[in-house]
Amino acid sequence: MPEDPYPDPVTGILLNKLGLGTVGEFESAEREITHAALILLRESPVSPTYDLPHLCAIHQRIFGDLYEWAGQVRTVAIAKANLFCLPQYIESSSADIFRALRGENFLRGRERRLGCGQPPRCRSAPARCDPAETPGRHGHHH
Repeated sequence: MPEDPYPDPVTGILLNKLGLGTVGEFESAEREITHAALILLRESPVSPTYDLPHLCAIHQRIFGDLYEWAGQVRTVAIAKANLFCLPQYIESSSADIFRALRGENFLRGRERRLGCGQPPRCRSAPARCDPAETPGRHGHHH
């Protein structure tokens, strides 16, 4: 497995455009910057194509002020509680997932379940990768 190029090898904090090197200042800046980016994204959304480039464009808009690699498909395996989609499967899995979502009319007209912590699932989406996972390296230091 390739070495993770995203974090600083000494601090473990994701290499960032702001040069922040402590957990406290990094988490604070990331929270403020991504909060503002999400507001701007809501006001001026990415033109919807509902495919991997669309998801990457959203990732770039949210994290682009923080990371050089924002919006790029990640090159290493990452995990939080569970292992996320392996990088070698992101393109094929996202194509399968978006095809399934297209067949489900992108879940339009479905009830939104707020506060449950889980995205609505497409009945026909493949199980090997979660459509809620971003294809890029997540913008967190963990």
